[in-house]
Amino acid sequence: MRLKNRYIAIAYDGWVHKKTLRQVSRELFEATINKKAVNKALLSCVIKLTAKAYDTCKTDLDFILWFTKSKNEEKIRAIINHDVTYKTEKRKEEVIERYIDDNRKSGKWFYLASSHDDCAEDHIPWQGKLYADETAPEDVLKIASNMGLYTLQYVMGSPAWFMTRPNCRHYIVGVSTQEAQELSVSELTTMYHTHSKVGNRYNRNVEILNNYIDRGRMLRDMYRVKPNEELKNMIARTDVLIHKWRKGV
Repeated sequence: MRLKNRYIAIAYDGWVHKKTLRQVSRELFEATINKKAVNKALLSCVIKLTAKAYDTCKTDLDFILWFTKSKNEEKIRAIINHDVTYKTEKRKEEVIERYIDDNRKSGKWFYLASSHDDCAEDHIPWQGKLYADETAPEDVLKIASNMGLYTLQYVMGSPAWFMTRPNCRHYIVGVSTQEAQELSVSELTTMYHTHSKVGNRYNRNVEILNNYIDRGRMLRDMYRVKPNEELKNMIARTDVLIHKWRKGV
């Protein structure tokens, strides 16, 4: 979000100081390189919105309102969310793989999945079960096969995407071969405390609050470019909305 706000501040500075679109585009590109956070889709989107603003806006206020239009905010947010989702998935996969690798080194090949009372419907069939690492030795895989277990890698991929989706709260606990053979899933769940009633879940109020916080930061970045009464009033109104939604979170 901060890179996005930096982009819009640069675009606004270009508008205020009557820079050409080419100059602004160059500055946007340089800001991307300096931040070492290349997101070609976001950069392209902001350049296109800036070009449209140059064609249609007549005043500073028009320019400000253009970037606070819900449809334009949604375009930018969709690109950012897509990028965040991809990065979150990669981070989760890396964390899970490190955990699995550590268990391999200690000779653990079985995993107990957590379970939640408020589990998403599509993950109910996969939660609270025992799984085996597909890279386990042949004798361990034979035990898993005799127990009728899926491999962990199977449920982590399509179509289940168990644990790997950004909003999935499920986790796994490494279990020894002896525990997997001698204890029931119910006993293992009690032993490792892997069942919970309600966990952290997506909250629409939090999303709305974060969007207003981001808008406030964007307006303040624009205000630093050129202080004016319109921006000051918009910042004040946004702060009121932030206060309102904070109370609801």
